[in-house]
Amino acid sequence: MAKLAEGANPATIRIYVAILSALFNRLLEDGKTQANPALSLPKSVRRLMKPTHDPRTTPFLERLEDVRRVHLALPSPLKDKDSRVVPVLDSLHPILAAWQLETGGASEARVIPSLRCDGGKVGKHTPGIYLRAALKSLGLVRDGLGWYECNRHTFASQWVMAGGSIEKLKEFLGHYSVVVTERYAHLGPEHFAVADHTRVSVELARYMPGAAEK
Repeated sequence: MAKLAEGANPATIRIYVAILSALFNRLLEDGKTQANPALSLPKSVRRLMKPTHDPRTTPFLERLEDVRRVHLALPSPLKDKDSRVVPVLDSLHPILAAWQLETGGASEARVIPSLRCDGGKVGKHTPGIYLRAALKSLGLVRDGLGWYECNRHTFASQWVMAGGSIEKLKEFLGHYSVVVTERYAHLGPEHFAVADHTRVSVELARYMPGAAEK
């Protein structure tokens, strides 16, 4: 409640609670505490920690062709302040490799430097300025469609729509729990693949055609 009063994002508070819960679970295993207070939070408090956005209503680039158009309309790559080691998709690898060669980077150097190609500093609002200009030029402007929605949220949505697993998406996004990532599950295919129906195969018929009776 104190963090909420300070103006902390509810999603951030959920992470705090998850970390504390993991800590208390370890203490329980070691016999150093008798309960996990994070698990006994009342529903009225948990409701206050609900995410501030709903993937069901959050806009994203629904066509892969539009993802390509926006990418081509943006200037040279921009880098944000967050970093994480993640697998590189096949479609992105040649883009990063070409940029590394263009900037004269060595194999062990950063692919994307911390400055723009014109030497200017990348500030907090820099990416959004370029993105809004690109969306306007392409006729893709929509309410709520910003940097997060066009990048992280679009990737997550497209991943699930293409049949990618929620568990692997969790690692891509760096979520602390798959429960957070499951908010994207509604975008998954509404039917099972043919292979799913035969994944666990066992003969259950009482009588098999052509088999000799015993």
